[in-house]
Amino acid sequence: MTTFASPTTVPRAPEFLPSTLALAERNILRIRRNSGSVISATVIPGLFLVALYIVFSRVMESNGIDYGQYLVPAATLQAVLFTAGGSAMAIGVDKANGINDRLRASPVSTAAPVLGRLVADLTRAVLSVTVVTVIGAVFLGFGWKGDAGDTLVYLTVIVGFAVAASLVYDGISLLAATPESAAALLQAVSMPLIMLSTSFVPAETLPDGAADIIGALPVSVIGELLRQASTTGVTAGTAGAATAWIVGLAVVGAVLCARSFRRSR
Repeated sequence: MTTFASPTTVPRAPEFLPSTLALAERNILRIRRNSGSVISATVIPGLFLVALYIVFSRVMESNGIDYGQYLVPAATLQAVLFTAGGSAMAIGVDKANGINDRLRASPVSTAAPVLGRLVADLTRAVLSVTVVTVIGAVFLGFGWKGDAGDTLVYLTVIVGFAVAASLVYDGISLLAATPESAAALLQAVSMPLIMLSTSFVPAETLPDGAADIIGALPVSVIGELLRQASTTGVTAGTAGAATAWIVGLAVVGAVLCARSFRRSR
């Protein structure tokens, strides 16, 4: 009698959405259990906002600038960058502890760990931005003076920038050899992004020749779009430039993340 071998059972990969949500839940729980992470997401951005307002508000308002209205968009972007940096350090620790290798060895989509981290990043970014916005509105006189469309642009730009910054920072951390080297790389990226911008002072106060260059850099352009969306209304030129920066940064970050996973196989 002829017998037939039973077909080999091929393991099925977990569904993409459930695995992504499970990893996102893990990352969010890590944030909740880490008091330092919660403080960096809530207290530190607010302290920076208040400290900068105390230092610069009198000078700026003597020159006719409503500094609370001017500063809150910049502090919002700074809070997003702090969030992205904290996320990148967490993903660097996962890499050092072998968590990423275990995920690659399991039947999980390559994109699931990155997207799971991104969901947690956006959750933390929303928390940070909410704290900054509430402080600005209650104590510094910040508010949305445009219509509902401008407010929607404001919120959409923040989410887009949070996604782009998180992808870039996560990609840098994944490519770094150790969490310590990742921290040094992230600091080297963060400081120029924030300091070489019009975040804290208008472009017209910068030295001749530097204003045009600094005003065209990503944090300057995106911050200007947020100011327009919260005050006078969005212009097409600024919206186009900010969109180009956000999309470009997101593409670069996605490529870095994908390359780092392929490189570590």
